Amino acid sequence: AMSMRRLGLGLCVGFVLVMLLSRTFFDDTHFGDDEDSFSFSLSMSQMNEFPNISQIHLKTLCDIDFDAILVLGGGVPVSETKPPVWVQTRAQAASKIYHCVSSRKNPYIVTLSGGSAHAEQLLKDNGLPVWESASTAAYLINECNIPPLQIVMETSSYDTIGNAYFARTSVTDVRAWRNLLVITSKSHMARTKAIFNWVFQLPSISTDSSSSSASSSGYVLSFLSTDDTGLSYEEVIARRERERKSLRNILQLQQSSKIGSLAELQNWLQTEHVLYAAKLLDSPGEQLPPALRKSYGFHKG
Repeated sequence: AMSMRRLGLGLCVGFVLVMLLSRTFFDDTHFGDDEDSFSFSLSMSQMNEFPNISQIHLKTLCDIDFDAILVLGGGVPVSETKPPVWVQTRAQAASKIYHCVSSRKNPYIVTLSGGSAHAEQLLKDNGLPVWESASTAAYLINECNIPPLQIVMETSSYDTIGNAYFARTSVTDVRAWRNLLVITSKSHMARTKAIFNWVFQLPSISTDSSSSSASSSGYVLSFLSTDDTGLSYEEVIARRERERKSLRNILQLQQSSKIGSLAELQNWLQTEHVLYAAKLLDSPGEQLPPALRKSYGFHKG
């Protein structure tokens, strides 16, 4: 029995090492397939079960020279200084990786999201909104000992595709940060990978696919998933079902001929996306079931 357990642990460790070795640069082949052509993914969910895997995860991530760690927002903040519990878990993961770097410059941490499309924004006493990215930044400063000058807040996005678009156009393109680690929760990871891999490989403008300028954006993305901490079983199931439907929509959009560049993505966001298009300002808000709504931070403390 002991030898079988050792064999099982060895297989798990071997699998993780294979995943780590599969990191690749962007190319023009398939993205959004089950095969992970653009990046590798790690999960922190098995750390308690397999301590050795936890050490491999942390050591490997600490050895990678990330320019920045992107922490996705995940719903209405608990307060001005605390994001939802599951986003706190994401921030803690980012902090561990930030602090484990000893031989080189620490990566920046980019907190994402202005708010959620599915729940009312938390307001300050003066009536101004509490940005999701601001509450995550405050948590990193107050609870994780991250220097404020190492944090960049993105406050324009209200969904995952907006997270990716505004992170790239307003932060990483401008700062020339190309080696990025993207952190979100397990239930949100599949769609996040599909969107970020897609958005970050788009050329700035449409080009002939045969030209050299159309070949690569130069980004290398890695992904780290964290537990859905603070969500009930019912809420996780509701969110997973929602994510599956949203992922199908994203894959259909990718496979269409509408969007082949950042310029075309910007045009689509400003003309077709209900959260960003002026012509859709009068569109009624989507009514979500209670369990799903809670997964966006509504009445979660």
